[in-house]
Amino acid sequence: MRIEKSNSYEEGLAALAERVEEKMRQLLGDSLEESLFTQKEKKQRSLLKAELRTYLYLSGTGNREAKIQVKGMIRDILTEEEKITKEQMDRFFPFHTPSELCAMHQFQLLLFKEEQIEGADGFSTLLQKAGWAVKENRISSEEVKGIYLSWLPRFDFLEKLEFLTQLIYSMLYGLGSIDSLLEQRVDGISGGVSSGGEKETSIWVQWMGRSIHLACLKFGSKEELIRVCRRICRFEQAAQFTSEKGYLVCELADGSRVVVTRPPFSESWSFFVRKFDTIEKRELEYLIRGENAQLPIGMLQGLIAAQTTLAVTGEQGSGKTTLLVALIGCISPELNLRIQEMNFEMHIRKYYPDRNCLTFRETASVSTQQGLDLQKKTDGSVNILSEVATHEAGSYMIQMGMTASLFTMFTHHATTTENLIYALRNSLLICGQFGREEAATQQVTEVIQFDIHLVKDRSGKRYIERITEICPSVKKDGCFIVRDIIYWNSELEKYQLVKSLSEQQLNRIKKNMTKEEWIKWQNWYGEQKNETGNFMQAVYSF
Repeated sequence: MRIEKSNSYEEGLAALAERVEEKMRQLLGDSLEESLFTQKEKKQRSLLKAELRTYLYLSGTGNREAKIQVKGMIRDILTEEEKITKEQMDRFFPFHTPSELCAMHQFQLLLFKEEQIEGADGFSTLLQKAGWAVKENRISSEEVKGIYLSWLPRFDFLEKLEFLTQLIYSMLYGLGSIDSLLEQRVDGISGGVSSGGEKETSIWVQWMGRSIHLACLKFGSKEELIRVCRRICRFEQAAQFTSEKGYLVCELADGSRVVVTRPPFSESWSFFVRKFDTIEKRELEYLIRGENAQLPIGMLQGLIAAQTTLAVTGEQGSGKTTLLVALIGCISPELNLRIQEMNFEMHIRKYYPDRNCLTFRETASVSTQQGLDLQKKTDGSVNILSEVATHEAGSYMIQMGMTASLFTMFTHHATTTENLIYALRNSLLICGQFGREEAATQQVTEVIQFDIHLVKDRSGKRYIERITEICPSVKKDGCFIVRDIIYWNSELEKYQLVKSLSEQQLNRIKKNMTKEEWIKWQNWYGEQKNETGNFMQAVYSF
């Protein structure tokens, strides 16, 4: 354990942490007193030690129970061994002299205060109250000091004890300066991503689609950053994080995705945490907002009912996985779902506990191709790929859309519909499924009918930029037409129906819908088509 000692009180804080760590070692070690215990007592103490070792190992991996137990042990040491009382608390940490506190501890105290009231929304509340939610994407130490000294938050003894316990825990067994942030409702956190020198220990947070540099926070040293990188990838670690490979993709116990990198693969040690619990509701009506939002909502509901193969495209953080989860809610409940992911991120069972669904993921010994092959034998009706990121996955997705399921949905990072088609065409060619570009392109356009493209603008706002129909040519192989059916007009800030669906798609939709669904869809679509300038306000739903 090592901590930067820029302020005088931090030396005492580091010494306190070292004493707590030594006491923990003593609890885990053997003592002369144990020879006086009975066999039964020795067995009980052995079990308690094993349990404590497990909790210590799982600390910093998103395991809530482990964190609670270890913090409880630290709290007992502080009160019983260190004799920290209400009168003596300020000897260990200068709560009573705010100007002495470094900016990092001031920020952590501000966050701690809001967390006591707002829980996981404490970070968002702090940004709103301090005015940081609408400023440039950097929170400096000077700004934090100004806010802290103007607010001068007050803490009672129990709050001080809890904060000190959390601080010691984060230094020894947690994830340092980001430990409390990980429990907040943010999109993600990254560290070690700035350039050169001490800035390698910097921390960034993704919040509401924005990337914010928390210049007021940092890891105490490069060694501390390395410790956090090694600890954060510990949960169910399937492979060793070695310099030969240089990176690892894994997850925390709470389902967050973790990517860690190290030299020589990357120029510095770094980590990237992507959280998937920031969206409380996953219904289309909640996710898709804005004037005329009934247009994309109704269109998507209809396309899912018609068993249409869809691609959800967009950049990282634009909301592709979240929308895909919402679209699953529109699938008829009698259809069985089979999902393939690189890591468990969609958590379909959590959101749809009554569905017949099972998710597979890639492992060190089972490839994505093998997992998709297995899905054919698991009575699945709808196959879903959380992300088509390799040529093998792209090739098999096309094969699966042809024969293995009623329809398929997947996400992709393509920037345009044309790029999506060409990328999947190249996957078929590289994997040897086709020898001619024209034939491969024709196959892709016959399988994928629509592209839903998402955008995250510079302010962090997420929206559907367009819903695009893909029409293969009936006259010449390899030719296709892309038609934007619904488009977000950024100047007017509303959705618009800009083109009608092709007769080819309407016939296919009619074929796959029940009679009742088709009548309802036809009535809704007809009204939207005829009222282009005066859209109905009622949301279409099945």
